[in-house]
Amino acid sequence: MYNEDPRQAEGEAVIQRRIPNIEDYDRMLQRRDRLLIATAKAANVLLTMENFDEVINTALRIFLEGAGCDRINILESIYESSSALPNRFNFIYQWSSPSLSNPKSNLGDSYIRTEDIDSTFLRQNFLEGDGFGGLLDEWIEPLRSLLARAQVKSAYSVPIRVNGQWWGALCFDYCQEAIQVSPAEVAVLRTIADCIGSAIQRERAQTIILQAEQTRVAELVKANTALKQSLDTLATDPDLDGFIGNTLKLIAQQFDAPLLEYWVHADPHAYVHLTYWQGQILNTVQRTQLLQQLDGDPDQLFTSLGLLPFLDIPLSVGDMNIGDLAIFLPSFRMFSGQTVELAHALAQQLTLAVALSRLAEEAQQAALLQERTRMAREIHDTLAQAFGGILMQLQAVHYFTTTQPEKAQAHLQTAQTLAQEGLAEARRSVWTLYLEATEYEDPSQTIAKFIEQTTSGQSVPIQFQIEGTPYRLHPDLGLNLLRITQEAITNALRHAHAQTIRIQLHYSPQTIQLTVQDDGCGFDPEQSSHGFGLLGMQQRVARIGATWHLVSHLGQGTTIAVILNMTPPPK
Repeated sequence: MYNEDPRQAEGEAVIQRRIPNIEDYDRMLQRRDRLLIATAKAANVLLTMENFDEVINTALRIFLEGAGCDRINILESIYESSSALPNRFNFIYQWSSPSLSNPKSNLGDSYIRTEDIDSTFLRQNFLEGDGFGGLLDEWIEPLRSLLARAQVKSAYSVPIRVNGQWWGALCFDYCQEAIQVSPAEVAVLRTIADCIGSAIQRERAQTIILQAEQTRVAELVKANTALKQSLDTLATDPDLDGFIGNTLKLIAQQFDAPLLEYWVHADPHAYVHLTYWQGQILNTVQRTQLLQQLDGDPDQLFTSLGLLPFLDIPLSVGDMNIGDLAIFLPSFRMFSGQTVELAHALAQQLTLAVALSRLAEEAQQAALLQERTRMAREIHDTLAQAFGGILMQLQAVHYFTTTQPEKAQAHLQTAQTLAQEGLAEARRSVWTLYLEATEYEDPSQTIAKFIEQTTSGQSVPIQFQIEGTPYRLHPDLGLNLLRITQEAITNALRHAHAQTIRIQLHYSPQTIQLTVQDDGCGFDPEQSSHGFGLLGMQQRVARIGATWHLVSHLGQGTTIAVILNMTPPPK
């Protein structure tokens, strides 16, 4: 008969007792591995997807499946004081298992007040520690009651940190079974919280960059708007003092300045001609009356008002100083370079108006007004094209802001470039009024440059073809051909909704022909009022002695042809 070895029996008994522990350990390893796989998958989502809310919700779903829990919450710490601990926690994201009978089980309010929680518990476990978790009975009040109301049997929470600071908490709830999470699994949970913290940090950085770009573009648009308003006044208001007063108001708005003075230099004397004071324009008599009321220094109004000199902008024509603008503030403040540059640009327009008005003393008033109107219209047309490009870029920004912030930022940068070039063009037009703008002598180059600026980031292709050998023109001819092209393109994009635009510039010794063709909605030339755009183009064609042909049919697009007769260019 076989006798069983007692030692063997004892060994088998030990193995039998250890089997449950081994099985528990194996299940723990499996849960940890699932968490690690989910973390890797979610990290890829956090790095590649664009929409932040969609990114977080997708990552939470992946984490929930990997952790085997029933609900995941993200809480944000809200600080309303300088305390190291937040004032409350807001529930901002939640993802629940579809197996829950009540997946939206309310945790009470949409936030938790930290004044109801032991501060030592928060400081040790979240501000300085790596989180807290366990069965329901292991949680302190009032968190235990809060979790019980949400049908939680065990819960684990780890801090989320952004830039090394405690930002919030990531909470894992087990509602159907009280799960004991091992230290190894908790370490993975902390890795998950780090991934979410990194995503939040990246999203915030992108938002800050985007907001900064939007602010810069807004400043440029504001500057262009002020320039356009000033130019409109210059073109329509024959009263020089009215234009100067409007310019003083525009500059005061940019700096929020209570006092500006326009000084006139007439050797050997200088005197204040107009004064801006708290929204009003004062002439010399009114300024004197104000000084009498203040019992102040007749030569220094700002000292009587308790203001500080901030900026003095000289007004010069060539080497001759004809005056200056003085800006005064109640206290010293910092301003962006864009604001100061705008003030100088407006002052240059004021200089132009003063110089033109002085010419009126030596020429017929009607001729002078006509010349002022022509010059103002040239500058206005330039800005109008810049505004059109900026508007299209900002519309693209609005479309991509929430879905593709990187594309939105690219459009913002393009809009900023267009706005800066608009300002540069306005300044260049002012300073080169009496010079031949040689850059307009080659319309093939200026038109190509405009097309490149206009189509940056746009879906409508513009084809530009040059036939023959280009040669230089008088700057006025080249400038008008460019302006006609700009207006035609703007009409095709803004009004005709064209999908394709074709431009052809044909050179021959006797003629230059400019043709702009689009496949837009077209119009009936006999019925349409044409609008100011077509009227402006026709006026330019007549001004340079060219011929004009327009063909358009509803639904079939529009073709504009301008033929300029030329004398043979010198060999």
